[in-house]
Amino acid sequence: MQRVASILPSVLRQRGLDQAFVTGFVVLKAQEWINEAMKTHAPSLQVHSYADGVLLIDAKHSIALQEMVMRTDDIQDWLNKEIPSLKVATVKVVRR
Repeated sequence: MQRVASILPSVLRQRGLDQAFVTGFVVLKAQEWINEAMKTHAPSLQVHSYADGVLLIDAKHSIALQEMVMRTDDIQDWLNKEIPSLKVATVKVVRR
């Protein structure tokens, strides 16, 4: 009997949803990292999207932006270790 974990990727690929799943998973894991590693600024930081190796994070104010910019290498390294099949090439932080 096959497990759901082995069936799910092929079903998503057949339906053309595999990229949407990967994108959502990266956004979820990145937000998880922010919530744990940057507790003070987490309410002001929101992961916006992931596409073509670029993770985009929105900051509500300049202090959160500055703090996140200083930690972009940390989140990038963590994501690349956490999800080895994926390559986050760049992390961009913008104020919105």
